[in-house]
Amino acid sequence: MRTLRTELCEILRIDHPIIQAPMAGATTVELVASVCEAGALGGFGHAYTEPDAMRKDASALRARSQRSFAVNLFAAPTPGEPPIHEQGEAIAAVRGDFEHLGLPVPERIPPPYAPDRAQQVEAVFDFRPGAVTVHLGDMTADTVSRLRGVGVRVGGSVTSVREARHLEALGVDFIVAQGTEAGGHRGTFLHVPEHVMTGTLALVRQVVRAVNVPVVAAGGIMDGAGSLRRWRSAPRRRRSARPSCSAPKAASPRYTERRSPAWTETRPRSPGCSRASPRAASGI
Repeated sequence: MRTLRTELCEILRIDHPIIQAPMAGATTVELVASVCEAGALGGFGHAYTEPDAMRKDASALRARSQRSFAVNLFAAPTPGEPPIHEQGEAIAAVRGDFEHLGLPVPERIPPPYAPDRAQQVEAVFDFRPGAVTVHLGDMTADTVSRLRGVGVRVGGSVTSVREARHLEALGVDFIVAQGTEAGGHRGTFLHVPEHVMTGTLALVRQVVRAVNVPVVAAGGIMDGAGSLRRWRSAPRRRRSARPSCSAPKAASPRYTERRSPAWTETRPRSPGCSRASPRAASGI
C-alpha cells in the first residue's frame, strides 16, 4: 500500500502528514502515544493544564513512545476578574446545578482563570516536544526563535489570510487553516470572529496561495470523504495528504459517538504518490 511523505513529515519527523486534533481536556497519554506509534503526530491539548502536569504528561508519554509529539497552548490574554454583579448573574444561571450536586454556591469566582502562559512556555522548553502549536493568538518572534533554536517546531491556527501572513512573519514552521466548520472557539485573533466565516475548503486554497510554509487543514473533517475534499481543495501543485479523524478517549461516551476533526497538511505531494494510507491512523 502506497503512503505519502511530504514536507511536513520531514519537519515534524512523522511518517504520515496527519495531525491529531489536540483538544484541551480530551487528550490522554494513551491517545497521544497511539497516534505517535501509528506514524502521525499525536498532541496534548494543554490549554488548561498547569506546567507541572504538562511535564508529567510528557514524561509519561516518553515512557510509551519515543516518537515526535506536539503540545497545543492557548495564546489569548489571560482574562481579569469580571465585575461582581456580572459574576452574580452567571452564578445565578447555574445555581440549580450547584444545588443538584450538593455543592456550595459561591458568591464570586476569583482568578486565576487559566494557567500562566509564560510558565507553560517554559515547561515546553524543559521537555522539548517535537512541536508546539498556539491557538487564539500568537507568540512573540523571540519566543518562536528560541523554540526553534532548541529543536521545537512551531505552528499556529488562523482563520484568514491576514492571520496566516502574520504568523509566517513571526517565523512559524507551519500554519493550521481553521475553517468555519470547526465551530466553538476557532483560532481567530486579528478579527472579530463573526467577520471571518470562511469555510475550510475556501480558506485552505487562500492560505496556501498566500504563504510559503506548509498549511494544515482543520474544520469539518469527519470522515474519509470529507478529508478527500480538503485534500482536493488545495491548488493541484500543492496537494498533499488526506487527514484522518480521532475520537478523544478522555471525552464522555456520548461525545465519542461522533468522531472529532483532525488536521492534515495541504502542501506539495511527493512524485508518484496520490494519497496517504487510510490505515495510517486506524483505531485512533
